[in-house]
Amino acid sequence: MGNSTAAFWILGIVTFSGLRNIRACCGHVDSRRDHFCNSKFVAIVNITKEISNMEEYTNTYEFDIKKEFSSTNTAGVNRITTDDSRLSTSVQFQVGDQYLIFTGEPGNEGVHIGLCNFPENWTQLEEADRVKIIKDMDVTTPCQ
Repeated sequence: MGNSTAAFWILGIVTFSGLRNIRACCGHVDSRRDHFCNSKFVAIVNITKEISNMEEYTNTYEFDIKKEFSSTNTAGVNRITTDDSRLSTSVQFQVGDQYLIFTGEPGNEGVHIGLCNFPENWTQLEEADRVKIIKDMDVTTPCQ
């Protein structure tokens, strides 16, 4: 087997393994509404600062909450921690952009966002998409 054939097979195996790991960690979410209903903290946040922590392989971002859709007590919650960009579960945020985030219960250090939290860059969405998302996040409609 030549070097290019071996490289092709290795690339294919690594790609397939990564996709399988993503599916395994994320499970199946039917819609944004389902994701909303299964999250404790849902908000549109503005990323204001990035803090890298190379020793713990994490990135931390400070944010301001622009709109909150969840009923969780978020007093003092202003940080997102993500896996470092060197890891396959990494999520990168751009300072100055706004994001729609879904996550579990905020802790003392803020919230953790990983690949399976499906953050969306709110800044880059069209207005029609934003309107639909806000409608999907209607807290007066009971979750099923």
